[in-house]
Amino acid sequence: MSQTKMTGYRDGVPELIAAHGLGEETAEALLALDLAMFQYARRVAKGEWVAFILRRIEADLEMVQFQALASVARRCTPGKGGDVTWATVGDLAEEMQITPSRASRLAAELVSRGYLRRGAAQDDGRKSYLEPTAKAGRFLARFRKEKWDFMLSIYDSWPEDDIRTFARLYERYTSAVQERMTEDGETRAES
Repeated sequence: MSQTKMTGYRDGVPELIAAHGLGEETAEALLALDLAMFQYARRVAKGEWVAFILRRIEADLEMVQFQALASVARRCTPGKGGDVTWATVGDLAEEMQITPSRASRLAAELVSRGYLRRGAAQDDGRKSYLEPTAKAGRFLARFRKEKWDFMLSIYDSWPEDDIRTFARLYERYTSAVQERMTEDGETRAES
């Protein structure tokens, strides 16, 4: 029976980092950053961050219902002269990357719970739009406040200069990742 050598996740990485001319302390910092970013991305992907905030405000919405409500709210934007661009079930399906029938069921659930209302489009009576209700506005305001109260509490012991530096460097990092991925043909740049 042959033995396959199990390799560790970090095997060879310090050497790769050193080959780029970076020191041992920098290698350890980058490895720690890699782990922290993995853990954070996993929490976000699993929805733990939003679920945590929803629990804190004792929301009566499930995660997918919240996502649908947030999607509709993002699509409903005021324009020039007070006009509003309303969301449709098709917009909801597109943003959430779900089927139109699933989007329609979610919209119906939110309408029945008082978070959305349906209206007839002015330009085409066969078409309906989705509009967040006052209840949705109050709920989203509570969510935003709790989210920002929690986020800001994380920075309580940080000097403002550190907060600005972190924000600048994180934005610089994510922009560089997007730029490199676009250069390598992995993603398309939005125009």
